[in-house]
Amino acid sequence: MSLPSIQALNGLGGAEFRQALGPLFEAAEPLAAALERDRPYTSYAALLDHAEALLARLPETEQTEVLNAHPRIGARTLSTISAREQGAPEPRLEARLASLNAAYEQRFGFGFVVFVNGRPRSAIVPVLEQRLNGSREDELANGRREMLAIARNRLSSMEAGVRMQNDAQDPARLAALEELQRAALDTYGEERYAEAGLQQALALAATAVWRVTSESLEPLGPEPFPTHA
Repeated sequence: MSLPSIQALNGLGGAEFRQALGPLFEAAEPLAAALERDRPYTSYAALLDHAEALLARLPETEQTEVLNAHPRIGARTLSTISAREQGAPEPRLEARLASLNAAYEQRFGFGFVVFVNGRPRSAIVPVLEQRLNGSREDELANGRREMLAIARNRLSSMEAGVRMQNDAQDPARLAALEELQRAALDTYGEERYAEAGLQQALALAATAVWRVTSESLEPLGPEPFPTHA
């Protein structure tokens, strides 16, 4: 999934605006409506900062609606991005998570939201157990904070992907890759040159050469040896 440019987003309205926010928020209608109202934004980072402030000011019923839009940990039906974040299911663990989710929702009246951040699902169980002991006010705040942490992580990942795509098409990098490919073809011949592993290694090498030659070689600190008149 990808995001439109912030300028394009500012020009959208209604369902299109809310759909464009899908990679960051999962059908968070009250928040999406407030964000649409307060356009324009200078960047997605600014939008997320504003979303954090807005979410804290929404009526409690709307805050719970926003949190409930986020998929449960261990839910059977997840968006592609949520499934990737949460990892592969394990039947016994899923049963435990389902039980804890139900207890959390019964206690607080809204869904449990946590920034998984690469942790296995088994590591979420003690987090959920601990948060079951909190107050409703604290858990609303926790849910808001975790939801924004998820959104910021998604934004960072998407921006990194765009930078990698742009880097791959840099003329200097492509020139380095062409030179390396020519040398590899002369050295190894056509059959070995066509191997996927070699092509991947050449691409990585071209990126490394491009980065080194693109960076300033000026010393970062004082000169290593004193100079004398």
